[in-house]
Amino acid sequence: MELVRRHVAEHGIGEREVIFPADLVVPPPQRTKPRLREEQLRALGNCEPVNGRVYAHGTLGGYVTAKCRCEGCRQWVRDYGRERMRVRRTAEAGPARRRWEKIT
Repeated sequence: MELVRRHVAEHGIGEREVIFPADLVVPPPQRTKPRLREEQLRALGNCEPVNGRVYAHGTLGGYVTAKCRCEGCRQWVRDYGRERMRVRRTAEAGPARRRWEKIT
């Protein structure tokens, strides 16, 4: 408390004024990356062949199997993760059950 009192006194903060500015408390807004359109994804072409197989950029095979980390493949992963979380939240929002309750 003594530190806060000293801070208020040093900065001449009045009784009805904000002690700490909002930018110290609230995190900055998240920046969203611009999405690649379908034409842009197709223009990326294919990833490097893996064991004779070729995978397109922006697909499961491109990210997981070919281990590609281009913008198209990372966009696929972001979309996949968001969809999984959306499905999980929807399922969790269903009727609440107790852990020990038998599911029929």
